[in-house]
Amino acid sequence: MKLRITLILLSAMLFYNRSSACSCINIGTFCETIAGSNGMIWEGFQIYYVQVKDKKNSGMDVEVLGVLHGEDRLGETLFFINGAGADCTMGISNFQVGKQYLFAAWKRTSDWALSICGVSYLDVENGKVKGPIAPGVNKVDLDKFNTVANCGGLSGPGVPIGGPGAFFQVFPSPASENVFVRPSTDTLEFNLQLDVFDAIGRRVYRNRQVTFDDGSDFELTVSDWAPGVYFFRVTAWNQRHTFRIVKGQ
Repeated sequence: MKLRITLILLSAMLFYNRSSACSCINIGTFCETIAGSNGMIWEGFQIYYVQVKDKKNSGMDVEVLGVLHGEDRLGETLFFINGAGADCTMGISNFQVGKQYLFAAWKRTSDWALSICGVSYLDVENGKVKGPIAPGVNKVDLDKFNTVANCGGLSGPGVPIGGPGAFFQVFPSPASENVFVRPSTDTLEFNLQLDVFDAIGRRVYRNRQVTFDDGSDFELTVSDWAPGVYFFRVTAWNQRHTFRIVKGQ
């Protein structure tokens, strides 16, 4: 039954431009909406941590503060249409300028959309994700969101703890061979300190002089590290940002 419901949901979202009316079955939580019966996120969903920058009659501009799954658009501003409902696209009346959300977004030809089928967004307040996340789950720390059961094994750049960490990306998560630190701009030359801690707080790596001088990534080999959770602490410009990365097999 769940598989049938999910297929109906996908059909409605993937083909909303071909129909004048939306027909879909409402699914009650975010994680059930984005993940199929095999536990993996449906192809086409981009899971972004965003902040609304501006609203107008035609839609809204949002800034991508974090990428939990999908195309790497960290720091970009995306335009989401003010949907009509009849074509399964969501309007923007529920969103406020300056507020933060998790979006299960769909890329269109030249813009973006949210679907009214299922739960396609969640509120983010003070570092906590709130709303119908998964059955029986209504609140989760943002930095722990990708560990929620039955939420599709979210991956992508590590979610920063204690702030969006807008100057850097640390990815991928889960990782198997290498972890990369990438500055969000290639126009600056700067140094940073990188410390990595395991799940019980032991420091397993330190580099006091990570240098970015040509826009390239810093690459750290982790293939011989034990599987588990690691915390990558980036220190630059007297600020610290910590990213949670899962090391796989």
